[in-house]
Parts: sequence; C-alpha cells; structure tokens
Amino acid sequence: MKNVYTKVIQIAREQLYQFMKDNQVSPLNYHFHYYFDDCIQKFGIKVMEHHFTNRKIEGLTMIDEDGISISYESQNPQVKQNFSKCHELGHYILGHSGKQFTKRYY
Repeated sequence: MKNVYTKVIQIAREQLYQFMKDNQVSPLNYHFHYYFDDCIQKFGIKVMEHHFTNRKIEGLTMIDEDGISISYESQNPQVKQNFSKCHELGHYILGHSGKQFTKRYY
C-alpha cells in the first residue's frame, strides 16, 4: 500500500508543478483552487454539493454517458469540503477504473 501512496504523491507533484510552471504561479501564492478550477473546466466536470442526514458519504464521483460529476458534503467545514473535492478529482486524474467512487464514513 505504501507504494501506491508514493506513486500518487509523485503524480500529484508532477501535475501541480507542471501546472504552476505553465501558468507562472509562484509557490508562495498557490491556492488549490487554481489547479482544481483549471481541471474542472478542462475536463468538463460538474461540481455540486449534497447532504445526507447521516453524513456517511463525504464525496462522490460519477462517470457516465452524461459526463463526469463530483459531489461533496455541504455540511462539512470548508477545509473538509476542499479535501473531498480534490480527493474525488484525484479518482479521475489517476484514471481509476469504474463508474462510481465514494468516500464513506461509518
């Protein structure tokens, strides 16, 4: 499992550093929304919030004939919402197989 995390970190760094270089973004001024918003626009991903009373689903990615959508728990703190959005985007960028990805807490 450690190798998987190492590979994901390497891919994330490569993607982010290339984005920052191409767009002349200083590491001192970087905010995750720069890269996130660029990916959402480039890949045509719809982002929306959801709320389940038990909060068991923190984030959800759906890929189907209508396109790609990411959903996150609207009642979570902003920091956790941001993490969930980036986590779900990662499923798509890393090319995970499948049509649905969820992050659940029990």
